[in-house]
Amino acid sequence: MRKLLTLCALCGGMVAAAQSQANTDKKSGFELRMGYGIVPVQTMTESYHTELIPALARPDFVSLKKSGSGVFNASVLYRTGGRFSFGAEVGYGNTSSEFRYSNTSTTKPKSEWLLLMGRVNVVYYKQEVTLPFIELYGGVAGGAAMLNASATDPVTGPASFKKNYFAYQVTPIGVRTGRKLGFWAEAGWGYKGLLNAGLSFRL
Repeated sequence: MRKLLTLCALCGGMVAAAQSQANTDKKSGFELRMGYGIVPVQTMTESYHTELIPALARPDFVSLKKSGSGVFNASVLYRTGGRFSFGAEVGYGNTSSEFRYSNTSTTKPKSEWLLLMGRVNVVYYKQEVTLPFIELYGGVAGGAAMLNASATDPVTGPASFKKNYFAYQVTPIGVRTGRKLGFWAEAGWGYKGLLNAGLSFRL
């Protein structure tokens, strides 16, 4: 009888330990991310270079300078416990240009972008046994990009432009290190930029 009770106690302890370990190693849950991206596609193809230049590039137009802030972004992802995670992300950036004319006058158009996108990630490889914890993944995102632009031409006067675009981000490769608090970096193409990096916190 004593042996049976001892065996039952051992089995109960093993079950409790296994359940505790399962709770500790829980894979599903939410993840919060904040980051910054450089060279987004809109600074190259969809800013004033394509939208307002026809109105501003008068015959005496001589040069153009462009600059951009990059894209500040934040996202909320839900990890399913398997290879996939999904969620939503927002981003903000701005671009500015300077048009110079032969009479030495200038026009400085500015634009602001707000991004709202849904996102899906898939994990290629995961190592969470020993330091450093590493996760390799890829992802795709799509949604809306809202452009708000304005400028004052020395001849034609104030001009403004608002338009909504289909926004996207294709990320063939990304890496995350850390367990709860981590660092992430991604290489891709789209409205968040060629390179993105930031901090991540898993709840």
